[in-house]
Amino acid sequence: MFVGKNAIGIGCLIKGQISYFNFSDESLKKDEAYIYDFSKADTDRIMNATKDNPIRLRMNKKKLSEGFGSGGLCYSHTTNIEIVN
Repeated sequence: MFVGKNAIGIGCLIKGQISYFNFSDESLKKDEAYIYDFSKADTDRIMNATKDNPIRLRMNKKKLSEGFGSGGLCYSHTTNIEIVN
């Protein structure tokens, strides 16, 4: 699940909460990425998920017309992530 020190594929674990940023056409108009934070309860549910105790995530990506790679360690290619079960 971990892809780097204190980082998972959907962001970083910072002070016990998952946080990530993402660019979209909407945010590029402001020259900044949107920053997203999971609640402590949702972070715990994600971090405690296992093969025997799975969770389901709904993920979507807002339109991005500009093409460039990830913006750093806490970048997620997904814009919105929510637990659905």
